Amino acid sequence: MSSPLTPDRRYIVVRGRLWRAANPNFTPERHAQLVATLMDARRAVGLAKRRGDAAAEQTAHAAVDAAKVALGERGAPWWHDGAPDLNRHMVKNTSYAVWYDALAAAETRCRIGTAGWSIPKAAADVFPAGASHLERYAAVLPVAEINSSFHRPHRRATYARWAASVPPEFRFSVKLPKEMSHTRKLVDCIEPVDAFAEQAGGLGDKLAVVLLQLPPSLAFDPIVASTFFAAARQRLGDIVGFACEPRHATWFAADADALLVEHRVARVATDPVLAPGGERPGGWPGLRYRRLHGTPRVYYSSYEADRLGELAKTLADEDDGAAPSWCIFDNTASGAATRDALDLLALTSPDAA
Repeated sequence: MSSPLTPDRRYIVVRGRLWRAANPNFTPERHAQLVATLMDARRAVGLAKRRGDAAAEQTAHAAVDAAKVALGERGAPWWHDGAPDLNRHMVKNTSYAVWYDALAAAETRCRIGTAGWSIPKAAADVFPAGASHLERYAAVLPVAEINSSFHRPHRRATYARWAASVPPEFRFSVKLPKEMSHTRKLVDCIEPVDAFAEQAGGLGDKLAVVLLQLPPSLAFDPIVASTFFAAARQRLGDIVGFACEPRHATWFAADADALLVEHRVARVATDPVLAPGGERPGGWPGLRYRRLHGTPRVYYSSYEADRLGELAKTLADEDDGAAPSWCIFDNTASGAATRDALDLLALTSPDAA
C-alpha cells in the first residue's frame, strides 16, 4: 500500500514500521525551507565521503540530525498529549495494528489499467454490458488514469459521477493540470493546486494517486521542487499517493531522488526510457508507478507477448506486500492499451502461476 500516514498524522508506515512524520503544523513555505536545509546537509555528507574528509562528514551528519529535529522527525515528539514516541516500532506491535491490518486487507496486488477508459471494438467482447464505457471498463480492470485533467479542468460533480459509476474497490489516478507543470513550471502553484484539489476531491476515497508529468526541458531545482511538493502535499493530503514523471536527466540523480523520498513522491518508471535509470521506479519506495507509452511508436505501438511476460515477472519480483504497484498503458491512440492491459492482467493473476 502507499506508505500511509496514521490517522493522527504522527507516523508514516514503511514496510510495516512506524517512522515519525514531520510536524504538520508548519506552513508550506517553512516546511520547504527545512527540507531544503536537510537536502543541503545530505549533499554535504556525500561530498565529505567522496573526499574522505571524516571531520567534515561528522559535521554534515550532525547537520542532517539537526534538520530532522527541526522538522519534528527526530528529537522530542511534536505532540503534547503525553502519547509515547513509537518511532521505528513495528506497527503490528502498536495500537495502530488494527487500523493497518484493515488498510492492508483492502489492497490488491499490482493495479493494471489504461489512460482513460476507452473500449476499442477489438476488445469489446471482454467487457460486460453497462450504462457507460466507464462502468463496463471498471467491471474488468481495477484502475484508470484520468489524463484529460491535464488539458482542462473537470467539475467536482463530474468526478463524483465517475466515482459513483465504479465498484467500491476501483481506484483512479489523476494527472495534474499542465498549468502547473508546463506553464508555471512548479512555481507559484498554490492557487491551481487548490482548485485541482477541490475538483478531484469529488472522487472521494477512489482517488488513489495524483500524477505529475514534467516537460522534458524542466531541470531539477531543489528549492522549486521542495516548495511545490510541500504545498501540494498539504493541500492534497497524505493518504493520496503522489507520482512524478520527470523527463530531464537531472531528476534521476541522487539528490533529486532524496528530495522525492523526503516528500513521499514516487518517481515514475516509463517506456520508452528517456534517461538512464528511468526504466526503474524511484523516489519514494511506498509507491511504484509505471507508464508504458508504446514502443517503438509512442502512443501507438502494442507490446509483444515476450515483453509483457518480462514485465509480469518484474512486477512479481518487486511485490513485497508493502507498497502498491500501478502499471498504466498509455498507448491509447491505436487502441492497443486495452488489449495490453488485459493481457498483463491475465499474466499477473494468481491463476497464471
